[in-house]
Amino acid sequence: MYIKRSIRKSFALFLSCFIPNRHWRKKLKRAIINDEKDRKLDKKMKLGALYSVWDGEELLEASIKSIRKNVDYITVVWQEKSWVGTQCSKELIPLLKRLKKEKMIDSYIEYKVKNTTPARNEKLKRQVALDELKKAKCSHFLILDVDEFYIPKQLKKAKALIVEKNIKYSACTFYNYCLKPTYRDLNIAGFSVQFITKLEKNTKIGTKDRCCVIDPTRITSFKNKKVYYFDNLQMHHMAFVRKDLKRKLLNSSGVRSGKQERIKLFEKLSKLNDRNILKNGYIKVSNIFGIKF
Repeated sequence: MYIKRSIRKSFALFLSCFIPNRHWRKKLKRAIINDEKDRKLDKKMKLGALYSVWDGEELLEASIKSIRKNVDYITVVWQEKSWVGTQCSKELIPLLKRLKKEKMIDSYIEYKVKNTTPARNEKLKRQVALDELKKAKCSHFLILDVDEFYIPKQLKKAKALIVEKNIKYSACTFYNYCLKPTYRDLNIAGFSVQFITKLEKNTKIGTKDRCCVIDPTRITSFKNKKVYYFDNLQMHHMAFVRKDLKRKLLNSSGVRSGKQERIKLFEKLSKLNDRNILKNGYIKVSNIFGIKF
């Protein structure tokens, strides 16, 4: 395979010498060089992505499309009932089957809810997905929910930097979105999200160590406690963009400890509309991920 690629590269470079237009000749040579860099990057990093899913399946496919070109293996761990016993949508399983058939995802696994706290269940569920990535022999991993998106070019550059600097553990900031995928919070969130991380045999979800203010249900153990913080890259979080926002808020892992607060939050968000949302800390942006539902 390496010989064939080498021959293709040499032949393409040879042909580029005969292209009369200087601009297009340079573009072809640059594309060939970039392709070679991508192949070298792929050899050094096998990036796996894991999704935890119960609802919000209307966002899942668009989220996967935002990362698929830069990810080698995607697994989805889903559950039939929420942490408080609500049934998942009838559309979820057919969607997962279609995504698997179309090779948008590589595997999907059902998680049976345990008789423990929602937060503990969330950690156990993500650990199932992490173990699947270990079986797939991934060298690095990325944890996502259905409403999380990355700009492909930024993700690609971040991967290259992680390989170049041998970064084991990283985190990044994120923007929240509300009502529609075209209404983004003016400011970045006040805490961070775990980004691409080295996957080792003893990597587990859940640790008392905190590299920064971060979601405790997805943070993983890390040895040297050195974290590379990507301040020039953001995760785009469709936190309050749903077909049924109330369903999300009343079934999340934190609902048992703060149900009334979530009801109040839903009532507050329900008052937002196209006429007043820009006066409440949000700005209008383009639908960069092509989200449709």
